[in-house]
Amino acid sequence: MNISLKRIIIGAFALYIALQWYSIYLITNLGIITSEITAKLLFWSLKILGKEPTVNGSWVIADSTRFGIIPECTITAPLMVLIIGAIITPVHMKKKLYIIVIAFFLLSLINMIRLTSLFFLLSFNTQYFDMIHVLIWQPMMIISAIFIWGCWIFRENSL
Repeated sequence: MNISLKRIIIGAFALYIALQWYSIYLITNLGIITSEITAKLLFWSLKILGKEPTVNGSWVIADSTRFGIIPECTITAPLMVLIIGAIITPVHMKKKLYIIVIAFFLLSLINMIRLTSLFFLLSFNTQYFDMIHVLIWQPMMIISAIFIWGCWIFRENSL
């Protein structure tokens, strides 16, 4: 599968538009809403693991740990990267929609693993929280989106 120069230019333009939109998303009600939804998902993740959390807006509290979810903690950025990858991939629209839906669920699962692990890390050892959060988990979300897209392209090429 060859991606043409035209598709690359479209992808670059889409990435530019997505970055402009993302900076607005971070400070709007949509960012707040997605943060609150993510906090509720984290609540259920912690509940399944035996904690007794509470949710207050985008804050998840359990024991003495207060964990704030901000718009950057959602799957919005990695999903946008994957959507742009799907846009430039030369396949039928139905297949593009398929990978976007699958990626939404996979990225949501990965994000819940990320947030749950960060919650427990914050509960037990605040010293390494920022390092693991910024240096490992933040890039891992974008890498996950690119990996999902790459696996999809590989699968499409082998069909």
